[in-house]
Amino acid sequence: AAQKKRVSKAQSAKAQSAKATGASAAATSITPTVPATAQMNVRIDKTLHAEGNAALAEIGVTPSEAVRALWEKVAKRGEDLEEIRKLLFAPSRSKEEERKRALALVEEGQSIYRNGMAALGIDINKWPKKDFPSYEEIEEGARLERMKKEGMWDD
Repeated sequence: AAQKKRVSKAQSAKAQSAKATGASAAATSITPTVPATAQMNVRIDKTLHAEGNAALAEIGVTPSEAVRALWEKVAKRGEDLEEIRKLLFAPSRSKEEERKRALALVEEGQSIYRNGMAALGIDINKWPKKDFPSYEEIEEGARLERMKKEGMWDD
């Protein structure tokens, strides 16, 4: 006994319509739509490849996900393309440049502090400058405090 194929009403109607118009039933079969994809092949240094994969793995991202995210960002132009160029191709800073940048940030922080104190009416120039303990004095005080706490030192 031959088994009949089960065909939905929509498929049956489509096949009958195709017969009426002369089209083949195979040409009118229902297939799921799959988004079109493209494959990219990129050549990079082996060491860079390994280091990049390791860094991405640390944050739980595959290389494909990283590239897809970059392409989405660039395609949507959610940010200025020139900003993306700067981010991607910014020259790496030398240690000296990093040190200068860090010092500039410290100076900026000091300036914010001074301006804030002035806005509050506090003259920081009148504060005693030598009253702050050195690192060694703080360390010695911490050791002494711990020894007292553990019963190893009496006043």
